[in-house]
Order: sequence, then C-alpha cells, then structure tokens
Amino acid sequence: MVEKLRETIADAFNMLAPLRVVVWAAIIIATMIGAFGLLVFATQVRAKDHGQFGAIDPQRKAWFEKLVNQHGGQCCADADGETLADVDWELVNDSAKPVIHFRVRLLDHWIDVPDDTVITTPNLYERTIVWPIYAHSKIEIRCFIPGSMS
Repeated sequence: MVEKLRETIADAFNMLAPLRVVVWAAIIIATMIGAFGLLVFATQVRAKDHGQFGAIDPQRKAWFEKLVNQHGGQCCADADGETLADVDWELVNDSAKPVIHFRVRLLDHWIDVPDDTVITTPNLYERTIVWPIYAHSKIEIRCFIPGSMS
C-alpha cells in the first residue's frame, strides 16, 4: 500500500513538472518586465524648479509659467529653463530650409532647435533661454526663446 502511494505521488509530481517550468518562466519574465520598467522610470529626468529664476518679479514669474511651445506644451511646467550666453546659441541660415532656425550648445554639443519649439512672443526676460530635457542619453528641446544677441 505504501508502495502504491509512493507511485501515485511520483506520477503526480511528474505530471506537474511542465507546470513548474511555466511558473518559473512566468516569474522570470515578470522580473525582467519589472526591471525594465524600473530602468525606464529611473532614467527619465524629472525636472523641477531649482530656484534659478526665484529672484525675478511676479510679473516675469507669471510670464514664465504661461510660456508654451507651438504645440501648446508648457515650458516651465515640465523642464527647467537654462539661460544661454550669446556664444552658446546661433541663427542658422540653411538654404535647404525656408526658415532660419536656431542651434544651441548644451554639454559641448550643438543641437538643432526644432522650429516648433521656438517661442515667438516678446522675451520679457531679455536673455536667451532653452528648456532642454535630458533623457535616455539624448537631449531634446522642449522650448527655446531667443534673447537680444547683445
């Protein structure tokens, strides 16, 4: 009788072997998906106000908060603005493009400013500002407003 019980348990154990493989595969896949999700979350830059424009008057602060690119994306809400020196931005007159466009130098690399990120309203701050997003080893421009080029 004990022998019969052992055979029954062994048969049941052998029948469950493929199920164990599936369970372990599911655990491994879930772990990989979780790790990938954590990696993506951890590499995204979460910009915030570091106070670099904290000393400006309330009218200019309100102006900053209302700035949007040509797609309606807010500039200050999601990315910090960086003031650029005149040597760190330029107008590019490319005969292949009908519009004169801008380039900025960030982290020692010249980056083309997408035309739809250029803010065309008057610059109350009077200095050139770019709102970069540093993510996934790449720099994207969220907004750009030229200064006076003095």
